[in-house]
Amino acid sequence: MSEEKDIIKLESCPFCGDDQSSFGGMSEDAFASGSEGSLSVNCNCGALGPSGSTMTNAVAAWNTRTAASEITRLRGEAEALEVEISALVESAREAQQLYVQADNEAERLRGEVERLTALASREGWVMVQKVPTPAMLEQTAFNLCDEYGVAFVRPLGKFVQDAYAELLSSAPPPKDSAG
Repeated sequence: MSEEKDIIKLESCPFCGDDQSSFGGMSEDAFASGSEGSLSVNCNCGALGPSGSTMTNAVAAWNTRTAASEITRLRGEAEALEVEISALVESAREAQQLYVQADNEAERLRGEVERLTALASREGWVMVQKVPTPAMLEQTAFNLCDEYGVAFVRPLGKFVQDAYAELLSSAPPPKDSAG
């Protein structure tokens, strides 16, 4: 055990920076015991180094670490990931705000549909399109021809469309309250 009494140079902790200069003369209590009698450097910050069969081997394993340039690169990557995460969190917040706005607009539109449906369902009122569909024009022309006993002719569609527009333009506007 003479090697254990030599001064053992210990690199600073990669986590907290504690730079204890040596473990010379320290007992095995300064090391964490692992399975099968292995030892590991145990820093005050809680960092636990790789294990070795002796104190010297444990310190040598502690002192063997990734180069500073690699640590700097990894820290840079970690910082870039933190920026990316922050951007994603902000995007999620914005998406949530858009969802809330869309939900509020949908609720407003549902209320407007209910209001218009109530207006249209009053006695004597029906809700119709401003511009008739081709099927509406054809059925109306056919009904007019049948009513007046004339033969159905397709050019009547334009006449019916103009008459439909005249009817709508002359209709009184609905009032918001029943009456």
